[in-house]
Amino acid sequence: MAHSARAVTLLAKRPGRFDHRVTSTSNYDMRLRPLVMRLLLVGIVASLVVAGCGGGGGSCGQTIDITGSWTGPVINDSVARGNPGVVNASISPNGCEIGGEWFFNFQSDTLDKFLLIGGNAPKTDNVSFFLDQCLSSVGTECGTLATCQYQVSATLISPSEMTGTYATLSNCSTTQTGSFDIKLQFRFTPVPGFTPTPIPPRP
Repeated sequence: MAHSARAVTLLAKRPGRFDHRVTSTSNYDMRLRPLVMRLLLVGIVASLVVAGCGGGGGSCGQTIDITGSWTGPVINDSVARGNPGVVNASISPNGCEIGGEWFFNFQSDTLDKFLLIGGNAPKTDNVSFFLDQCLSSVGTECGTLATCQYQVSATLISPSEMTGTYATLSNCSTTQTGSFDIKLQFRFTPVPGFTPTPIPPRP
């Protein structure tokens, strides 16, 4: 028995492959703590990313649906100067943004314009977006975009009526302003998955 006890004592004191296993639980926890904290941080960041990129407009917040077909009169236009005109607009969803087409049709064909809509989906009754004019088109396809842009500022006075103004921006060689009153003709049902119109080259 004395011989066995002495052997156990020597084995416990003998350095070698077994001594690295002798450790305390507290030291083990201290070594793992940085790894655990990093994993927790990664998990929190991943959760925030998933929440921000969730479907249903989660990353956009609450937006107002203005998609559909709209039409109505041009109230006044600084270039047309009394020449009767109509706005025909087709507004389509594009994630957190809107797209589509905007047409000015006047009694005089030389005043007609074909423009592409671009901007953020509105979150209030105050609506704002931009119009890029197509210099050339093939059917309903936009060919080349002008460098000049218009800004539209409108108000939804009801879910089916929008009044507002439009004006050229500072990058335009000529100035054009006007106002309109358009009404919703119909919603796109079901709402089509909008494929953004390829942006044509600018001259």
